[in-house]
Amino acid sequence: MRISGISPNFNQNRNVNFGRFAKGDDNARDVVRETLTAEPGESYMQPAYNAWFKRIENDKNFIAYTSKSGTVKGKFDDEFKKRNSDNKYLMLRINMLEKRGRLEDLSNLKNLEVIASDLKDINDVLNGINVADKHRSKDPYGDATAKEAERQARIDNLAD
Repeated sequence: MRISGISPNFNQNRNVNFGRFAKGDDNARDVVRETLTAEPGESYMQPAYNAWFKRIENDKNFIAYTSKSGTVKGKFDDEFKKRNSDNKYLMLRINMLEKRGRLEDLSNLKNLEVIASDLKDINDVLNGINVADKHRSKDPYGDATAKEAERQARIDNLAD
């Protein structure tokens, strides 16, 4: 008995997305890469832009594609949204990206920055990391040592 690695029911005409960019859509990859290329005077930002591109490119749940109008847009996989519909945090992040128009034009650097940041948080939630704890400061009031010493000195001088 032979076991086929590919289902005989696999529909070859379906638009299947592998990885980050829609299959066969080199325009989307080129536009995002071009947008995330630093200007000559801002070459110090290129490592951050490379990290954003890699995060967008490697995310399994986010798809960049070229619309019929020629604009590069983004969307989250329908199956991913359906599976996580009960996770209020994830759905809120996705809805906010959609409502604020961040997914409508990926040739905008600010949109890509917000998407890359949200993808990091979404993946952290999927991996069981509490995003609130991740962003909460260990020392919310800064280094209070000098302030505390001054305050204690005033209290001690009042007692004299």
